[in-house]
Amino acid sequence: MKLKYYYSYMNGREYIDAHAPTLWNEIKDSIELIDLSKLTPKISKEKNRKGKLLLPPIEINKLFEKNMRKNDWICKENHFLVTSDPATNDILKEENLPTQASIVKKKKIDAYPSSNTTNFIKENVSVNLQLGKYAFVHFDIYNHISNYFNNEIKLGIIIVPTKKMSSKMSTGPTFYEKNLHEIQRCKGNYPGIPMILGGIE
Repeated sequence: MKLKYYYSYMNGREYIDAHAPTLWNEIKDSIELIDLSKLTPKISKEKNRKGKLLLPPIEINKLFEKNMRKNDWICKENHFLVTSDPATNDILKEENLPTQASIVKKKKIDAYPSSNTTNFIKENVSVNLQLGKYAFVHFDIYNHISNYFNNEIKLGIIIVPTKKMSSKMSTGPTFYEKNLHEIQRCKGNYPGIPMILGGIE
């Protein structure tokens, strides 16, 4: 597998070249170590593709994770409480979980547990490999935006399959060309933080 394309948004590539050049090579190496021809195919159960051999996204994710962990990329989870009240949410997001619980109890307001996960983070750079449905890419982008404005990262990277690769997967995965077009249609207003969009195949 290889990184076929990438798009640097708000000087994302320039940032990693200047501040953490070895990380870019670690990401590319983690991709290139995956030999798609050696993976166990997923047998399609879809009506119009029944029996067709497809690329297995779960296996690809596991191999990518294994390769990234070898280079000390860690997983980070944030847990928090959410409410229907914007003012309360603004207070809660600045506090640790026990303090959040104390605040909502005192306010006598309904609150619900939630969380977000950054799959790979190292030296102020976060990475997500997204082989799922279209909407998950934007969830990952929201995650990067949140982490950026909470001073947890300086750069977010999202890696998705190209259209060529996605056509060999189950129906519905996102693909690079679509996500690139979506970002460009926003004319610089979204995501609004330094990012790199990568396309693999």
